[in-house]
Amino acid sequence: IISIYAEDNQSLLNFGALANSLLFDFLIKVTGKNNLYKTTLENLPLKVEDKYMPSILKRSLILTCSTRHFASIWEENYSISFLEDNWSVLDNRLKDFMDYKKSWNFNAFKLNDFARRQLSVEIDVLTALGLGLKIDDLLDVYNIQFRVLKKNDEDTWYDNEGKIIFTVNAG
Repeated sequence: IISIYAEDNQSLLNFGALANSLLFDFLIKVTGKNNLYKTTLENLPLKVEDKYMPSILKRSLILTCSTRHFASIWEENYSISFLEDNWSVLDNRLKDFMDYKKSWNFNAFKLNDFARRQLSVEIDVLTALGLGLKIDDLLDVYNIQFRVLKKNDEDTWYDNEGKIIFTVNAG
């Protein structure tokens, strides 16, 4: 069993947030290894530009802290800077980021399918920018290495509530 540890909780949360990104998936995938080894983990770029990390972390925490069991993680890592953040798109299927207060609340963390996908996409983009990549580079990785995901994304349809009403994704 391969396991990791961090010097502090913040480092562990930052790693978890970055591990949610398509780029980390790609970096692990291109090693060609069938299993995840220590050397693979050691070679991942764990430092992104500081200005991107709060937004990446917030989105990761929203995805992760979806039940009351994770309320303490949200509350311990909440930052007032989260209130300055916004979605990259305006869409009524997305809850206002101002709904995410320091005190964990079930209704705020009850996410629809559209919001979960949007959070993932924004983590991907912010991680790419934080690592100094251009959006075109991220798109190349997505288009070339994740063709099945792209096909699923292109043929997944959401209703006005943000629920998936059709998808070709067999999973």
